[in-house]
Amino acid sequence: MQDFEKIIKDPVQKQLWQAAKEGDCGQIRLAVLNGADIGARDENGRTALNIASQYGHTDAMKTLTAAKHMMYFAKEQGSPEETFIHRVRNRRKSA
Repeated sequence: MQDFEKIIKDPVQKQLWQAAKEGDCGQIRLAVLNGADIGARDENGRTALNIASQYGHTDAMKTLTAAKHMMYFAKEQGSPEETFIHRVRNRRKSA
């Protein structure tokens, strides 16, 4: 439980949840760049994507989804640019 309490008190994390609630894509990007966890849940069990969806902020939902994918690619396969180039090259070889 200590980790959960630490997450919900983190000001950067709170910034992400508030930006999702307001539909502020710029603040979402800033919070993610500052280390906010996109998948972290607030005290009500909602992720930032859940919050943006609840308030009908489709642009914020797209921003969060894109950020989530970019973080996945960066973590698992290097930079997103390298991953994209690698996929394009592989498709050309198989075609």
